[in-house]
Formats: sequence, structure tokens, C-alpha cells
Amino acid sequence: MLRVDHASLRVARLALARERLEQRFGLVPTPTPAAPDTHSRLYLDRSYLEVSQGPGQGLEYYFFGFQDRRAVEAHLALQRLTFTHQAYVGADGTWDDLTVQPPPGVPVPMLVRRTEPEALAQDWPPPRPEAWACGARALVGFRLQVASLHSAAPFFQALLGGTPTTPRVEPRSGRTRVDLRWPGGTLTLVEGDAPRIEGVVLRVAQLEATAGFLQERGTLFHREEGELWAQDPQLPGLELGFSA
Repeated sequence: MLRVDHASLRVARLALARERLEQRFGLVPTPTPAAPDTHSRLYLDRSYLEVSQGPGQGLEYYFFGFQDRRAVEAHLALQRLTFTHQAYVGADGTWDDLTVQPPPGVPVPMLVRRTEPEALAQDWPPPRPEAWACGARALVGFRLQVASLHSAAPFFQALLGGTPTTPRVEPRSGRTRVDLRWPGGTLTLVEGDAPRIEGVVLRVAQLEATAGFLQERGTLFHREEGELWAQDPQLPGLELGFSA
């Protein structure tokens, strides 16, 4: 019912951010025709990273998409999750937004459905069968810092339609994971003093090919439990994970 839709990255200078994403990661955001100097999207398959210029820097929001608003609202009510609805007017269209009230200290996803323009909304986010130069194909997960694993994990399980259970904490990393049924990715939760979106995870075909590409570009990265995590000093607040 809910699927990964997109994440929102805020940058101080859009032109510089687009240049660094291309140089360091081989990722090319497309300027939005209605606001080319301040708004762009890095299109992945049925998902994207929104890159926009404005106050503040880093990953601001993340979004799960839906198709049937009535069904989602019924599900939220069944799970006893409080929510509000509004129509959001963006740079080039209108969205249905459902905001769920989370436990304290949990970065909550926005639940969204594009409604205008109707021609785009019928098949949004669009497909992208080609991989980017670094091998990235789709946005499949998020890494979140939360105040408490024992309140955050059951909240996400309920939101995503599962039965809330006591989280299984990985002994080495102190993290827990919540499965995302579509597109088969995960939410990785870690406790911390500043609840926030730490990073986004992109699926790649071959992890070693991606590692080789990043090395050629001089991009800083490290390995973490079967994933690559990369950063660029000129893109503060953005951590990109790559997972096969």
C-alpha cells in the first residue's frame, strides 16, 4: 500500500549541488522547467531525490507514496495512527499529503500522491529502466536517527502494515531494520540525540562496480555491513548509501 517515493535534499546553491552530484557520483538531477534555478529532481526508477535551493542544508523530508487515499486513511485509522491531510502545491504540481503523528523523536515520513497535472499524476514517479553511471537504479531505503528504537520500530511496523513487535537490535551496530515491502528495501534505525534523516539508500546491480566508480571519481566512501556509504564535503547533510 505504501512504497518509497522520494526524499528531499535542501542545498545552499543548486548549481553547485548538481555539479558535485555529477562529478562525484555520476548522478545528474534534471532542472524543473517551472523553477530551473531553484528546483530539480534526480530521477531513479519509480522514485527520485528532490534537490532544491533554499535555507538550511541536508535531507529535509522523506516520502512514501500511495495510490488509494481512502484505503490508506482506513489503514491508518485501523492502526490508531493520528493523521492530517492537506493539498500541497509545489513548483510544478499538486500533491495529496497525509502527515502522521509519530512518537516523540521519530522523523516521520510524509505520505503523498501526486494529483496535478493529471497526465503526469497517472504514472508518477516515472519509470527509469537505465542505471546511472555509478550503477544506481532506484531509491530503496532510508537511514534514520531516532530517540528510541523501542518506540520507533513498532511505529514503522504499524505504519507499513505489519504487526508491531519488539525490535531486534543488531549487537555490533546497535541498529534495527524494518523491511519495506516495496521496493524490497529497508529502514535502518539507530538511536541518537538528534533525530533526523541520516541518509538515503540506492540500489545498484554490482556493489564492487560502484566502489570502483567512486574510487575513480575520488569520492570518499566506506563499507558498512554489506553497503557502501559515500559523502562529499560540498554536499553537507547528504549521505548516500549503495546496496545490491
